Amino acid sequence: MDVTHLTLPAIFAIVGAVLLISGMAQLPTPWGMFGPTSGRMRFLAALVGLALIVAAFYVYMHQPCPPCSSIVQNPTPPGPDKQSSPPPPAPSPVDTESLIKIIKDKQHEKIGDSTGTLDYQCFTDAKLAAFDKGNVPAQVVADLKRNATFIQLALAIRAMEPAARQDLLQRAANTFRPPWSQLGIDPATSSMEKKLTGQTNAGSTAEREIAEAIANLVGDLCRRPENELKNLLNQS
Repeated sequence: MDVTHLTLPAIFAIVGAVLLISGMAQLPTPWGMFGPTSGRMRFLAALVGLALIVAAFYVYMHQPCPPCSSIVQNPTPPGPDKQSSPPPPAPSPVDTESLIKIIKDKQHEKIGDSTGTLDYQCFTDAKLAAFDKGNVPAQVVADLKRNATFIQLALAIRAMEPAARQDLLQRAANTFRPPWSQLGIDPATSSMEKKLTGQTNAGSTAEREIAEAIANLVGDLCRRPENELKNLLNQS
């Protein structure tokens, strides 16, 4: 608040207070007693002092108040968050070696492991006959052609260098366990760990048929135009 707003009322109040007090009794000062000596003059001084105090209060309450000199700063509205959201992570590159895992998974699904010589323990010749009659490798191929993940894998393999692609397809076609007889494993006496490294003759044949069917499928897809593979991807 501006101090000058109080100047006039303050003067009136101070003078009025002095007169009011001196009207009640004389005030001692270094130069002697101050104030009227007669009762009539003291009454008049007190009356004038009281009037000045009332006038000071009136002037203070009714004079216009000067504008406040302090500047109120409006708080700055928060701006938009300048921290940009992190970009979406780049898609992970397709691991072309996953082709080998897909083949092993399909072999385990359709053939299983052979752990003994009894019918319920191994893949027998009778099971191989049913396997071939049902054309299981062709069913596996048909399912994979409708699988988006597999089509993406085929696109990645198609983009490989020819030599590297051919090496992968060759290894894929040879991804099957050889028969126990070829490994010199006697299923009656060998450990479970050794038996799982091979198969019965029928089981090895069935695993090879699945491996070759999937490898041939990838090779065929790699020879097709890229747009055709993308159409298959959209349809899967």
